[in-house]
Amino acid sequence: MPHVEEALVFDCGGSSLIGVLSGAALAAERGVLIVVGGPQYRAGSHRQFTLLARHLAERGVPTLRFDYRGMGDSDGGYGLSSAWTRTSAAQSTGSSRASPG
Repeated sequence: MPHVEEALVFDCGGSSLIGVLSGAALAAERGVLIVVGGPQYRAGSHRQFTLLARHLAERGVPTLRFDYRGMGDSDGGYGLSSAWTRTSAAQSTGSSRASPG
């Protein structure tokens, strides 16, 4: 079954972060948040995170990957944020995206 991907924009301390939700049309109670281990963009080296997200979505697991502040298509400067603020913003976006209403 083909999966649906949806581009997302969400706030992180005044900067707009860009993400992609693979499996956006899936009805699921849980999903996966891919947090990149360093200064690289949401696709990953050799598209590893894109391939992983699509693989999981094809198996019914929605997956969010995103560009850190100042990386890829996201605003701001990379040095302006910590791992905590980057993942907190993405987690809250995933939670609000999945909430009814």
